[in-house]
Amino acid sequence: MKKWLLLLTSSILLYWPTMTFAFRVIIDPGHGGRDHGATYKNLRESKITLQVSKKLANYLNKDPRFKAFLTRTRDSFVSLSKRAQIATQLKGDLFLSIHVNASQEKAAKGGEIYFQNQLPADEESMFLASIENNGLQHGQHLPLVPLPSSLKPDVQNIIQDLYRTSRLFLSAELAKSIFKTWKGSRKSTKYTIHQAPFYVISHVPMPSVLIELGFLSNPKEAKKLSKTSYQTKLAQGLYEGIVNFKEVMDSSQKKQYITSNANPKKTQ
Repeated sequence: MKKWLLLLTSSILLYWPTMTFAFRVIIDPGHGGRDHGATYKNLRESKITLQVSKKLANYLNKDPRFKAFLTRTRDSFVSLSKRAQIATQLKGDLFLSIHVNASQEKAAKGGEIYFQNQLPADEESMFLASIENNGLQHGQHLPLVPLPSSLKPDVQNIIQDLYRTSRLFLSAELAKSIFKTWKGSRKSTKYTIHQAPFYVISHVPMPSVLIELGFLSNPKEAKKLSKTSYQTKLAQGLYEGIVNFKEVMDSSQKKQYITSNANPKKTQ
């Protein structure tokens, strides 16, 4: 029993799928249908997020290493719980929720990247999360790892906590990777990468980030966000960030494998 538990917890700490097939990326275009999200004149967040998401999916699906899926493919309303359910059912390896920001400060600009918080988020992040969550009650988190029912509850909790820690680490690394390849308006790392309890990135059992493409409340940035060329540039940067993240993690997994198998039996 102890040996089995040790092997399982080790595999969780080294969590990363060995890919002999396409890496599954779930792209979640924020808002949609009756939920327009942020607006500026005739521009709607829901339309921009769908356009960028489709471009990102196109980049990924042209690369044989990836397979992209969208939580919505048209201007339709999809609840937050349904989005998380879709991502879980599709057994995604990564989850990206795409949004556009807004602020009372007209000068606010630039992309922002969020991953699930473990410590209390700052007040601004909490406020933004409350807007995106739209007052939805979170309820219970689904188990991240299917475990034998014979395991004691305290053992199951330990394993789930280890898995959550690994997932949180990978989400943070994904955020950093996307920041490095970001091709839109930029901020410093300090003001670009945040932690916040957004529903969708807290309720999927895979590394996940929520990306704010820019601020519709900034007239200059709104004009850029409406342009196909700028949307394509944003999608390309996201694609490159995902590629870089996967390559780094694959390399780390390979090194770990070589290290763990580098102790040959002694000859007699």
